[in-house]
Amino acid sequence: MSDLATRYRDLLAAIAAAAQAAKPPRTVRLLAVSKSQPAAALRGLYALGQRQFGENYAQEMLLKAAELSDLTDLELVFIGRIQSNKIAAIVRVAAAVQSLASERHARLLAAAVASVGKTPYPVHLLINAAGEASKDGLSGEAAQGLARTIAAELPELRLRGVMAIPPPLSQLQLGDDGRGVPRLFRQLRLLADSIGEGDLSLGMSADLQPAILAGSNCVRVGTALFGERR
Repeated sequence: MSDLATRYRDLLAAIAAAAQAAKPPRTVRLLAVSKSQPAAALRGLYALGQRQFGENYAQEMLLKAAELSDLTDLELVFIGRIQSNKIAAIVRVAAAVQSLASERHARLLAAAVASVGKTPYPVHLLINAAGEASKDGLSGEAAQGLARTIAAELPELRLRGVMAIPPPLSQLQLGDDGRGVPRLFRQLRLLADSIGEGDLSLGMSADLQPAILAGSNCVRVGTALFGERR
């Protein structure tokens, strides 16, 4: 078995075990974060059964979409910083966006998806979970306000829930349930419950298990699958 196949098998097993241990048990999607990886790496993981891949850069995503156009059920999901002048390109090739963080971009996205007939288009709101100056994203209150705007005025968008990149586990206060789950993760689960369809995209290689135990529906993993980025 190749290294990629071994890592993929082990990761799926870890996700399944954590999902079964969650209360209540849940189904958790894997979004393979493939930024900086060549199209051949995505093709290799696709051959093992993976279908959803997260991309951070619009131009890189466009190139991969062209190289992998024969894989008709492969889905590229945009998870990076949105630039206004890239929105039309993002919508053209991405199956969904998980990093929406402003009303302006929401309106531009809605117009773009309407122009190409991809409505309703799945989006997650990006949450700056700890209010870090170095990160993009909305506060919980701002996210709820944008969610109301989307529900009332932008039927072109399908609001799935929220996505967050929290600080490292070592910087977070744990809850009192004895399961190693940070309080912030529980708060993100409660926030997701109030946004759109309630989907929570939370958890990467280093915090996979506590994110799932807290109630994540989608984990975004790159290094544990592909190895260190080039």
